[in-house]
Amino acid sequence: MEGAGDDGSGLGGGGDAGDALPVAVATLLHPAAVMAYEEGLKAALNAGADARRRSKEAKEKAFEDALSRLALYCRGAEALEAGSDASTATAVLRHVTKTTGGECMDLIYRWAWIEYLPEDEMPAEGSPVSAADAKKVAKASPRDVAEALAAAADALASQEAGSVSDAVERAALGVGLRLRGKRDKAHTHETPKAKEVKAAVAELRTRLSLQLQAEAEPASCRAQAEPAAALALALPLLFARATGCALSAPGKAMAGVLAFVRAGGSVPEPELAVFEAFHAGVVDALKGGNGGDDLVARLPELRAAAAGTLGSSGGEGGEGGQEAGGV
Repeated sequence: MEGAGDDGSGLGGGGDAGDALPVAVATLLHPAAVMAYEEGLKAALNAGADARRRSKEAKEKAFEDALSRLALYCRGAEALEAGSDASTATAVLRHVTKTTGGECMDLIYRWAWIEYLPEDEMPAEGSPVSAADAKKVAKASPRDVAEALAAAADALASQEAGSVSDAVERAALGVGLRLRGKRDKAHTHETPKAKEVKAAVAELRTRLSLQLQAEAEPASCRAQAEPAAALALALPLLFARATGCALSAPGKAMAGVLAFVRAGGSVPEPELAVFEAFHAGVVDALKGGNGGDDLVARLPELRAAAAGTLGSSGGEGGEGGQEAGGV
């Protein structure tokens, strides 16, 4: 009777069969579910890795551009030093290490941040990496990377024109940036050939000329134009014509740079006179005087003096010829 009761109740063999069905279904589906999960996880990880790789490559490209400008500006500071203008050279080099050198360091730190810290916590683009952020990156990095970061900062602090860019480049390689033609950390920077330097300076001159053109065009010559900004663009063009070197100078060094160019004797007197008068007007305007009242109207003249076409009847074509055969 017990056996019959068990058979009829469905609580014996029937119950086991009911429990076995979900187990069988789960067993059947489990491998496919695991595979789908693993593939989804792999895709997510790969997408994240690809995004990180692209971000690092973008930082490397930007760093190479900044490093190139740093090296060129340091050569300009060396030219000033060679001309026995130590005070102007020091002011220029201090400005270069703070601006372009700081740009290089910011990119190195951002590259290391992507490598060793969550990228979404990185300071926003356009705002510099703070000292606290730099310490955070160094702390999260391997020891050799942290040492390379410190070496780059020390190189900028040393402010030695002949070694700053080389030291920053070696530090970047030590951190792990992959730079074109620099395949290992022990690689030392090769002195660029004169032809390469000439081409790089010519490229910078082209950029500056276009910016100055936009500032000095008749359509832009209005009250809100900034003569001081135009002078900051024009002076490096004059310096490049006189020396074949690039320049990035603070306002307080401009008088010294003009004196250096005048001493070199390679720039015609009328062009120097335009620059010196324009600089004097900018200084007076910044002090609150009225010496800068006519500076906006004189922007086209400044542009012509920078290009070496002052008094030329060749117009834009003459300036283009000067740029092509310049540095």
